[in-house]
Amino acid sequence: MMQRNARAERLAATVTSVAIVGLAILLHALLARPWGGLVAASCRWDCVWYDRIAAHGYAALPQLCDPVRLGQADWAFFPLFPLLAGLLARVTHLPVPMAALTLNIALLPCLITLCADDLKLQGRAVGAWFLAAFFVLYPFNVWYVSQYSETAFGVALIGGVVALRRGRVWLAAVAFFLLGMARPTGFVLAACIAGYDIVTGRIGGDRTASTPARRLADGVLLVAAAGAGLGVFVVYLDHLTGDGFAFMHVQIAWHRRFRFFILPILHALGHRHWLPQGLFAIAGIALIVWLIRTGRLFVGLVVGVTALLAGSTGAASIERFVFSNPLVIEVGASLAWQLNPRRRWAVLAAMAVGQVLATELWFSGSDILT
Repeated sequence: MMQRNARAERLAATVTSVAIVGLAILLHALLARPWGGLVAASCRWDCVWYDRIAAHGYAALPQLCDPVRLGQADWAFFPLFPLLAGLLARVTHLPVPMAALTLNIALLPCLITLCADDLKLQGRAVGAWFLAAFFVLYPFNVWYVSQYSETAFGVALIGGVVALRRGRVWLAAVAFFLLGMARPTGFVLAACIAGYDIVTGRIGGDRTASTPARRLADGVLLVAAAGAGLGVFVVYLDHLTGDGFAFMHVQIAWHRRFRFFILPILHALGHRHWLPQGLFAIAGIALIVWLIRTGRLFVGLVVGVTALLAGSTGAASIERFVFSNPLVIEVGASLAWQLNPRRRWAVLAAMAVGQVLATELWFSGSDILT
């Protein structure tokens, strides 16, 4: 009986998420009309690279004739999202940009449902309608409804965490394999999550672990799975270019190189063009410190490691790596849910204004959000 009720609740949450995401997409479509429609308006910045990979695969050589992208190459972009988008385009015969956007729209309710499961497993359940509304109105979610890898990455990350909380280690390993294929940070995050579970015996919730030896074995499996996901890409790049780690080496074409993380922030604050990213970086550090000080160590670890890896090579896109992380959205939704109903509505209204502003910035090609 309890299992049946749980399934009914999960189905209701999924249907609610689908309905609210559908309404959000309609709003985005209306806002996108001046920019040629939703597919064209949402394709900004890295979208061009993902679409090219999905349509034609990875190139063997960097850009040699394009003065804007001279020396840049698509090797910097990990294969999970463009692989899925390209597969969907071939199956449905949709244009690649439309297939990529459709993929993310389809995955978004799945991600919201996984976040609801994650919060419930931590004893911090949030109303299904509120979580879905919070997620789609959250100002830093523009990448989830664009041709970007955020949604696929989020599903792999939260899917792995939820599976691990439930003790389904093999399912978590599959998710972490995909995580290793989703982002340059995927393997490192999987190792951090596995290490946290080995040391603490839980992942920020009430999950009771078994013996230290069993936790160690599970952790090794998770790291190996993520390493296998990364390894697939490394072997492919080695075959294509002769350099398995070309995804790292080509970053220099974007003027990205590892430095002490404070230096890129100072550089951004000293240049008008990069000032928003510098301010986002400072806000991100404040958020990570707050997460740790309030006992949200797991979220602080994941977001902190992501920010450190990304911020050490430059402040560009730091707002995306920190504030669009689904674990951060979970924390925000949980805190807002604890407010009285009037204040909850006030939070949603304020976020709706922020969402419209962020969407307009994104559609207009502003470099405030990258």
